[in-house]
Amino acid sequence: MSTTVFKSLVDTTFDSVEGYRKAADKADNPQLQQALANRCQQREQTLQQMNAELERQGDELVTEGTLMGEAHQMW
Repeated sequence: MSTTVFKSLVDTTFDSVEGYRKAADKADNPQLQQALANRCQQREQTLQQMNAELERQGDELVTEGTLMGEAHQMW
């Protein structure tokens, strides 16, 4: 897989972490809130693994979301 494609996937994963975190914060139902928090935690673990691979390749880690991700979360 090319570095560009992988980096794009890491960006998308970071955006999903933020999306799940924001959704969990806004959820009124405790069960939904917990489900979203669990999904957020799973995505964070995936992001850590992906960032470890970027680091291994000598690339910059993904530490902030994309503009597209922010727009999607607002929508």
